Amino acid sequence: MARIVEHTPINIVVTKTDGGILYVNSCAERDLKFPRDTLGSVSVEALISDTGDGISWKDLRERLDRDKSCEAKATLISKGGNEILCTLFAFSIVETAHNENIFVLQFKDITGEMKGVDQIERKNIEMAKINTELIRSNAELKRISELKSNFLSIASHELKTPLTSIKGYSDIIMTP
Repeated sequence: MARIVEHTPINIVVTKTDGGILYVNSCAERDLKFPRDTLGSVSVEALISDTGDGISWKDLRERLDRDKSCEAKATLISKGGNEILCTLFAFSIVETAHNENIFVLQFKDITGEMKGVDQIERKNIEMAKINTELIRSNAELKRISELKSNFLSIASHELKTPLTSIKGYSDIIMTP
């Protein structure tokens, strides 16, 4: 079972209730960019940033004590201070050997997905602006087309009247 957890492509961190890290699988070690031997001396509290829209360690602990599991968005801080926006699923279990609670945190990096969503939203706003400009330009072109048609109608009428008279007088003059 330990080999499965170790090699699963899901980030898994096991902590004590006080936040001390007991275990980190290889996927979490890679994404957090902390060597395992240093993570044992780091509190999970230092890894979870309270960003306002995410969840802090204190919030997570309260939820786990109350509900035994929770799901949330959280911002994790990797080595070097890089922020990783994650979906976080956490649950509490009782370790049978010492009869104490431990927390299992499973997280998935969604930073790239969120950047993609933000980029799509910016493109949608840009497309809406372009669409509005096209609608305005189309309305202006229709108005100009109507003005052109009116001008040609008036010009044609104003030219036909004298030409008809000139033709009539020409026919009179040309008749023997």
